[in-house]
Amino acid sequence: MIKKTVAIILALVMVFCFASCNKEKEFTLGTVNGDSYENEFIGVGYTLDEGWSFMSRADLLSEMGVDQTLSGEELEAAINQADIISDMDASIADGTESVFVQAKNMGMVFGTIMGEDKYIDMWQEALDEDYSENGNFDDVVYTKEAVDFCGRKCKSLNVHLKSGDINVYQKTIFIKIDGYMIEIVVTSVTDWNAVDGILDNFYSLAD
Repeated sequence: MIKKTVAIILALVMVFCFASCNKEKEFTLGTVNGDSYENEFIGVGYTLDEGWSFMSRADLLSEMGVDQTLSGEELEAAINQADIISDMDASIADGTESVFVQAKNMGMVFGTIMGEDKYIDMWQEALDEDYSENGNFDDVVYTKEAVDFCGRKCKSLNVHLKSGDINVYQKTIFIKIDGYMIEIVVTSVTDWNAVDGILDNFYSLAD
């Protein structure tokens, strides 16, 4: 009887250890130091060009609807309860170019974990609906492609919007990490070369 009890306890310990070891990590915010942003969870950093600036952490928390008076574990819990976690937002002074990094807890937002392909299809449908309701664009063209980003093979959705003589170029790179979908979104009114130039400012923390 004692041997059986011990065996059950050992089995429970092994199950508990297995569950703990395989528990998915919670998203952690990146940090900004001067003209650099780094996020260990995503494993990337970004360096601002001259004339660019980061949105403040207070403004990012406000975007998420998170109480800015919280701190420590309470702040982390509130952030991970947000539908969209805004981690970094930067733009050039005249507003013609921008980049932002955000994360979605797919289990919380969609009730399920899905792959990049299905997620990108949903993203495109949502964008199409928004642009159709906006009605200010003469043409919207979507293209999907595989990209190399900071040592990863990733998928991206490119959107080219046209309104009269104005062109808007937007590339979104998707990175699935545990139960989160990371979205890195770059926008420019210049051309695709400008978009790629902004992306070149990202670097891998593994280097």
